[in-house]
Parts: sequence; structure tokens; C-alpha cells
Amino acid sequence: MKAVFLSFALFVFVLSLYGKSKQDNDELYRPQSHFSPAVNWMGNPSGLIYQNGEYHLFYQLNPYQNQSGQFNLGHAVSTNLVTWTNLPVAIKAEALDTSDVRIGSAWSGSVIVDENNLLKKQTSSSKTWVMFYSVFKKGIKIAYSTDNGKSWNNSEN
Repeated sequence: MKAVFLSFALFVFVLSLYGKSKQDNDELYRPQSHFSPAVNWMGNPSGLIYQNGEYHLFYQLNPYQNQSGQFNLGHAVSTNLVTWTNLPVAIKAEALDTSDVRIGSAWSGSVIVDENNLLKKQTSSSKTWVMFYSVFKKGIKIAYSTDNGKSWNNSEN
């Protein structure tokens, strides 16, 4: 049993060396082979897609403090699923209710590529991305991007 544990520990150590880069993950206590945001609190992934040789990850993010609270949907990109580059927030929380900072926060969701232009938003050869996500106490929202996730527009539900 000790040999199995040591083999696994060695595998994790080697994987951490492979994932080491000078981008965002050269800090002592930062995961070296898994994604983590540049600062503050991260929640569950809310979408992972592969398009044009890149993996895009969308996830719950509180960019203001290191705890749960006001959620935005963060965005990161990778070509190998080991090293990641943090991108600007994809979906920002709506105007917040002062009695509860969670109201208006973007929670879980999913992202798809609109391969057949069903939303009729495609403006170039770049496929439209569609994000479905929940907003705390406000329901489900739909946003779309025509520039590979760099910017998002709200769609009427």
C-alpha cells in the first residue's frame, strides 16, 4: 500500500512540475497543475468548451473578496488544460440588492457553440457562443458572444 501511495505522490509531484509556468501559477501555495483564478474566491465551473485550438473555462468568481458572496462568471483559456491564462470577467453581476449581495449574482451555467447559427447572431466566420446561466433570485439568463468569448451581450429570454 505504501508503494502505491508513494507512486501516486511522485506522479502528482511530476505533474506539478510539468504545469509550472510563470503566468499566474508560480506562487508557493497555488495549484500548479489545476486552474485557479489570479485572486480571490472561485466556485464551480460553469462551462468548458473547445474552439479553434483553445479550451475556454467559465467559472463562478468573487473578484472582490476571498470568500463566497457576489458571483460573477470568470473566464480563462488554455491550449493544454494544464497552464491557464486568466481573461477578463465574462458575465458581471447585475445591480445588487443591498440587503443581500447574492441577489443579482451570476451563478451556475453552461456554454455551447451555436454551430448552425440558430440564434441568428453570427456576424463573421466565427461561430456564436451561447451561455445559459442562472441569476440568484432572478431566474435564467442567456448571453451570446460573436468574438470567441471576449465580450458578451444579453439576449432576450
